[in-house]
Amino acid sequence: MTLDRSCPVCSAEERFLLRSLDYALFDDLPFSGTTALVSCKKCGMVFSQLEGGEDALNTYYQSNNHYFFSQTPGSGGITEIDQRRYFRLFEFLRLEQEKTKTILDFGCGKGGWLAWLNQIGFSSLIGIEASAACRQIAGNYDSVEIYSNTGALPEDEAPEIITLSHVLEHLHDPLL
Repeated sequence: MTLDRSCPVCSAEERFLLRSLDYALFDDLPFSGTTALVSCKKCGMVFSQLEGGEDALNTYYQSNNHYFFSQTPGSGGITEIDQRRYFRLFEFLRLEQEKTKTILDFGCGKGGWLAWLNQIGFSSLIGIEASAACRQIAGNYDSVEIYSNTGALPEDEAPEIITLSHVLEHLHDPLL
């Protein structure tokens, strides 16, 4: 597997292979079935060596329902493992006094983190999710508004807190 893409954050050329990602498990791919997940040796950023670039990646996430069916932590689910993760994140962010603030979860998956926040009293919650199937699930939670991208946000929706988890490695260029 050729590693030819420089780091999208610091432009360093030195990187190492973390693992091969097998997208061939899913149908209708706009790129070949396997790509490399690499880490920059200079700054540590994790990114893909995806052929086809940003358009191929966006098409994949908009039309693929992998995270809709996934039960793995990080897919925005509501499993017991997810619930423990959400509590740790809540404690880490020290959100106990922030219940009146608007929180945006970028790459919210199925909306589990937002649903968890809603259950403990937060009411102004926004999600951004490329997958239509995941948006449909996340949109079923009370007090949660879900959008397909940041451009779809109403102008008056200015979040005071933004979270993203398990997202950067899925973006072609995280600085844009």
